[in-house]
Amino acid sequence: MSRTTDSLRTHVYKLTKQDILMGVYGLGEQLSVEQLAERYKVSKTPVSNALHMLQVEGLVEIVPRIGYFTARFTTKNVQDMFEIRLILETASARLAAKRITDYELLFLERLRSFYTPGDQSTYTSWLQYNREFHCGIAASSRNADLTQMIGHLLDRMQRALWVRLDLPLYPDGDGQGHGKPQDILQRDALPPEEQSMEQHISILEALRRSDGEAAAQAMANDVTASRDAALKKMLEHPELWPV
Repeated sequence: MSRTTDSLRTHVYKLTKQDILMGVYGLGEQLSVEQLAERYKVSKTPVSNALHMLQVEGLVEIVPRIGYFTARFTTKNVQDMFEIRLILETASARLAAKRITDYELLFLERLRSFYTPGDQSTYTSWLQYNREFHCGIAASSRNADLTQMIGHLLDRMQRALWVRLDLPLYPDGDGQGHGKPQDILQRDALPPEEQSMEQHISILEALRRSDGEAAAQAMANDVTASRDAALKKMLEHPELWPV
């Protein structure tokens, strides 16, 4: 593969991945190679290559003889991903407690972001902050494979969490969840982001004390709270998730 072809593939991969993670495409939405090629001003080959890369990461599904689709999530998928997060991220926090530098701690302590229910522009910054925080701790574990696995898992989770943040109420419908989310103006109230910030502070305090067990427990509390909030929202809106 030529450098030019590889560069185009990487370029399309990054742009498409960003759009998927930021909710530009719905869950299970078909992705047209032709439309993506036109959107990014490239031929169809780098688009197809990029979509295969995203399939490996679990963000795209390929249905033979039909096409490419954004990944769908069931409550079981999300439960499974959170189980893996609990295993991997408690391990990374435990390792980071012994290996993180003062500079890395200071960087993580200065990270801040907030979201506003119903304002999708604030979801982007909040989810990016959350990923940077968790990936920063993983990187401080000094275990490259563990860091990579957590990064890929958080990318998959971000797609599901974006949808969770924007799950709607149906004030004008039949009360059965019938209707399209884009037609609804009123949004569910979200748990205050301060809860997550406090959990992150607890993790950082344990890291600064070099207390591996406390850091692992604080991380477990954070991941568990995120899991419970996500599953609660999903169960309230079963019409949005495939069986």
